[in-house]
Amino acid sequence: MIVKVLSITEDQLKVAQEKQVAPTASLTQFEDAMKAAVDEDDDINNYSVVLKKHIHRMKVAESVITTLRYAHVFQVFSSP
Repeated sequence: MIVKVLSITEDQLKVAQEKQVAPTASLTQFEDAMKAAVDEDDDINNYSVVLKKHIHRMKVAESVITTLRYAHVFQVFSSP
């Protein structure tokens, strides 16, 4: 669903899979998704709190993924 909302292309997905990383939207793709999601009568304050929570959640997720990735690499190189 997120890939569709952000209009991430098949090429972007393939590149991410080849690099074994999560697909990433460009700034333009993100801005376009945000523009499509916001009504003209909305106020930025309505979205600020929600976006900060999502940004925090993504940072936590990135930290967990990084930790797991390094733990896996450490485990592979520590195995006899």
